[in-house]
Amino acid sequence: MGPGIAEGAGLLVLRVVTGILYIVHGSMKMRQPSRNQLRQMMVQLGIPGPLFDLVALLEVGGGVALIVGLLARFASILYALFMVGNLILYATKLSKPPVSKGYMGGYELDTLLLGIAILIALTGAGVYSLDHLIGLNI
Repeated sequence: MGPGIAEGAGLLVLRVVTGILYIVHGSMKMRQPSRNQLRQMMVQLGIPGPLFDLVALLEVGGGVALIVGLLARFASILYALFMVGNLILYATKLSKPPVSKGYMGGYELDTLLLGIAILIALTGAGVYSLDHLIGLNI
C-alpha cells in the first residue's frame, strides 16, 4: 500500500465501527419505551430533558457523519465535548453506589471514545471519506 492508503483504510474502519456504535446508542435513546425511561433517569441526575434529546441526535447524526466521513472533524469535536461531559457525570454521580458499574467505574468506553474523537478531530476523516472527496478540510 502506498503512503496514506493504509492510514486512510485504518481511519475508515475506525470511523465506521465508531459510527455504528454511536448510532446504536443514539437510536436506543429515540425509541420507546427505553426513551422515556432513559430520559427520566437523566433528568433525575440533573441532566435537562432537552439536552438528552440533543445527545440522541448527536449520536445518530454524528454516527452517520463519521461513517460517510462528512464533517468528521466537526462531529468529532462535538463527540469529544460529549465524552468529557460523560466522564464528569461518571466521576460526580454515576460512580457512586448503587449505580457503580465496576471496572474503572464503568467509564472505560467513554475514555476510549474520547481518544477516538480526539484522533479524528486532529487527523480528519482520511482519504476514504466525503470530506476528502469534496476537499473539505475543516
